[in-house]
Amino acid sequence: MSKPKFFKDDFHSILRENPSIFSWITKEVNIGFYYSNLSNLHDFIVTESIWSQLDYEVPSEEDKADLWRHSVGISGRTKIDKLKEYIASGEKLPEPVEKCEFTFLTRNGEFLNCEPAHLIIEDSNNIKHLFIKFIKLDDQDSTNSKISKRLKSLQKLKEIYEETNELANVGGWEVDLIKNDISWTKVTKAIHCVSEDYIPNLETGINFFKEGWSRDLLIKRFTNCVENGVSYDDEFIIVLADGSEKWVRSLGKAEMWEGRCIRVYGAFQDINDRKLQEESHKKAELRFQNIYENSSLGIILVNQKNNLEMANPVARTIFGLENLPEKEVLTYTFKDVIKPEYLPLAIEKRKELLAGNISNYSIDVECYHHDGRSIWCSLKSSL
Repeated sequence: MSKPKFFKDDFHSILRENPSIFSWITKEVNIGFYYSNLSNLHDFIVTESIWSQLDYEVPSEEDKADLWRHSVGISGRTKIDKLKEYIASGEKLPEPVEKCEFTFLTRNGEFLNCEPAHLIIEDSNNIKHLFIKFIKLDDQDSTNSKISKRLKSLQKLKEIYEETNELANVGGWEVDLIKNDISWTKVTKAIHCVSEDYIPNLETGINFFKEGWSRDLLIKRFTNCVENGVSYDDEFIIVLADGSEKWVRSLGKAEMWEGRCIRVYGAFQDINDRKLQEESHKKAELRFQNIYENSSLGIILVNQKNNLEMANPVARTIFGLENLPEKEVLTYTFKDVIKPEYLPLAIEKRKELLAGNISNYSIDVECYHHDGRSIWCSLKSSL
């Protein structure tokens, strides 16, 4: 069984690339899930929620593998191994492997039958990752009322969801519309910069969202989720207790019961660093665009394949190209404007720049004007 840090790092990376995993995990109520990086067929981990559903105390890291082998049995281990082998080989899954049942042994000796559902994710390094969630089969009517049974199922789902969130460093939240209360996971509280014993309510939770478009959008999305069961995934600004602002991403999903929403739950992610980087990048682009359009110097942008991508108005005027269509201007190369006797020097300097041997260079070269006359230019270049 893999070490927790390896799993957390791997899971965090996969989740960033594929946030839809959250929706898949929580689509049906399940007792937990199994995860494996298929670059190592012997490496796996199971969520702690499975132990609670089997009435086991959470085992130590040293005992988890043995307890898993005991609880899932030889049949279960064989099914998983076959599934991993077929996926790793790229072969189509035969029906006996794709459609099967798992029988878990609980602590008190009873059997818990589950139907598996698997998800295969291929990351940016072409490594396949396998998720298997176990959905409890229930062939008998419970003696409890339907609503009581449903609430127990929701509690199981909440445990799994919160565990998944913590593994991925993403917070979780829940609004129970039957009990009319709200709960946040530890990560969500940390994002809000409140203590772990902080108890939110619906009003204070909404009031964290910055007054104006953020709060209005949140209320609109949440109301639509409750009334129509429409999920949402949006970015907002929240205001912390010290008055500072933070960008967050919030996802919400409705839990419906006989046409009525009884619970809304979701994920909560701190995206402040990313949004600040985006804003900084936008400002840098605007500054460059301003310089590019209004500079008294000619500015051209050439990509690593020596193709001209941009030429500002001054550069076009210098070479007499101001009356040509932009499409035609962008077909020009160094060979079209620099005289042959200066080309070797210009090419050599550019090679040194692209190779990282120099950070910039400046040379004086004789060039052609569009009308055929010669002009001298001071060519300064950097990456």
